Amino acid sequence: MEEKCGEQNCYLGQRVKTLEEQFKVFQDRKNADHHEIFSRLGELEQLAAVQAERDKTINDKLDKLIDWQEQQQGKPGRLQERLIEGALLAVVGGFVGYLLALAGIV
Repeated sequence: MEEKCGEQNCYLGQRVKTLEEQFKVFQDRKNADHHEIFSRLGELEQLAAVQAERDKTINDKLDKLIDWQEQQQGKPGRLQERLIEGALLAVVGGFVGYLLALAGIV
């Protein structure tokens, strides 16, 4: 049974079909865009995780380097203190020896 549509009804039917097709195209494009956005977000999350791990490794290495540097800076200071202490003891010992020699004790 073939229905004849009036001019207005046929126009509306065609318009509905056109809108449905346009909506389908819009949905497909939207889905593709969403897929791309979520893919990019996933990549960014992975890159952020990698960068965070690199930052942690760099900070650990910097901490070790700073500790080593502080130890190295402390060593010459301790050596210098021992040398000065030894020199002072030698000077004081020599002076005491000189005083004892003048007094005729030695």
